[in-house]
This record gives sequence, structure tokens and C-alpha cells, in this order.
Amino acid sequence: MSKNVLITGGLGQLGSKLYCDLSSSYNVINSSRNGQSNTLKLDVADSNNMSKTIRKLSPDIILNCSSFNNVDNCEIEKDSARSVIVGGIRNLIKFSKKKCRIIHISSDYIFDGTKGDYLENDAPSPLNYYGRLKLEAENLLRSSNRDYAIIRCSTIFSHDLKCKSNFFGWVYNSLKAKKNINVVKDQISCPTPVELISKFINIIMPLNSNGIFNLGIAESYSRFDFAMKICKAFDFDEKLIHPVRTKDLSQKAIRPKNTTLNIAKINTELDIDIYSLSYYIDKLKDVIIE
Repeated sequence: MSKNVLITGGLGQLGSKLYCDLSSSYNVINSSRNGQSNTLKLDVADSNNMSKTIRKLSPDIILNCSSFNNVDNCEIEKDSARSVIVGGIRNLIKFSKKKCRIIHISSDYIFDGTKGDYLENDAPSPLNYYGRLKLEAENLLRSSNRDYAIIRCSTIFSHDLKCKSNFFGWVYNSLKAKKNINVVKDQISCPTPVELISKFINIIMPLNSNGIFNLGIAESYSRFDFAMKICKAFDFDEKLIHPVRTKDLSQKAIRPKNTTLNIAKINTELDIDIYSLSYYIDKLKDVIIE
């Protein structure tokens, strides 16, 4: 019998990809805060809504893709950010059955970026409120006595050009419209394509692999270098991209400088092919949603 899988944040670039990829193998319920586009209305921050809906659905696996992804807004709308990121995982744990496995998407921003090449067991030290909330959510899940998998990702990107948190989409849309953009050259990470996250989750779901996993490509890029790769792949004008330093942008949230994640654990424990950034960018050419 197919397991019941609940996706939260189902209209985001990751949630929508998971729904497409998993529906043929599982009984998937796709949910979103407003219940738009044929998704089930499920606000993870609303305890009353969660209590009734989760208990009725009785999922075997929850894929928690809901989040508050605007890092700067987290510094301003602290209560709202906390209710979604921390309150959301607390509600999922509280109202789901004890045997329900929770697969949770976390972030490289739990680290301070002083060394890079972070392992899963390195001590977190977030610099901004978003990172602190993501770490708090991780700790709630780790102490819940549940089967769980925490997937730490960085600079998640996809073909969904309408997604506001999609770095690829922002660069692509700006360059296509011939707009000049300032891109930081001193923030380094290992970008994570949505395709890779979905493939990874597909692998670990039947294996019941638990714990924390770093996930991303094996290469590291500054945001500027990433933008230049996109520019060259689509033959846009390179002169539209201007390298700047983080301090030049006056962002509300402090940004860590080097949050590259070491993926040796998944390479050792799991059979998954991870390709270059160029490979994943080239694949987007055929599936871009404008």
C-alpha cells in the first residue's frame, strides 16, 4: 500500500517539484498556506488548522518545505517568521502521529561562514535571525524522538522564474529584460538545484535514512560567479552584471561569507549522482517557466 505523504509549502519551487516527482509512487497530498492552485489549505503556523487537518490526513511522511525565505524581512517581521519556521515544525511534530517521519529542509545560514566546507556535525553559529530560527527548528525536530531527516541546502534554484527566492530566476529575468544588477562577489556557497533535492528525497524515503545531511553541488561559487554562469549559458550581456561587496548593499540581515557545505557523507552513504553547476543550468533551458 502506498504511503501517505504530505508536502507543506507545496506551491514553492521545491514543493511543486516534489509533488510532480513523487505522485506516481506515493499518495501525495500537496498543501499550501492559502490553498491555491489545487493544493490543500494548510497553514503550518495556525495550530487550529493544523490540529484538525493533520490528524484527519494521518500522513506517514511529511516533507516540510514551508519557510519564510526572505532573510531581510525576517529581521523586520520577526513574529511572523518565527510562527512559520519554528511554530510550523512544532505543530507538525505535535499533531502528526508518532510514527510519522518528518523530512525537513534547513539552511546553510545556521553557520557563521568563517571557515566554509562545513560538516554535518560542525557547531552552528548563525549570524542573522533567519539562521537562528532555522537552527531552532532543527533542534526541535532532533529532540522530538521522531524518525527524521534534516537536509541542509544553500542557494536553492530551479526553472520557476516566478519564485521570489529563486536566485536563478532573479538573474535570468533581470538579464533578459536588459536590467543592470549588482551581485555580491564575497558570499560563497554550493548552489543546490531543486532537481537534486527531489532526487535525494526520492532516494532516502524508502531507505528510512535518518539524521542530518548536507546537500548541494560539489563546486563552490560566489553569487557573482553563479550569475556569470547563467549569463553565459543564455548568451546575455555580461556588462549588465556588476560585482559588489556585501557591505555595499546595506542589507538588514548580516550575511555569512562562506557557507560551503561538505557533502562527503551523502557521497559515502548513498548512491546519488551529483553533477556540475553548468549541467544543471543547461537542463533548465528546456523547462523554464516564464
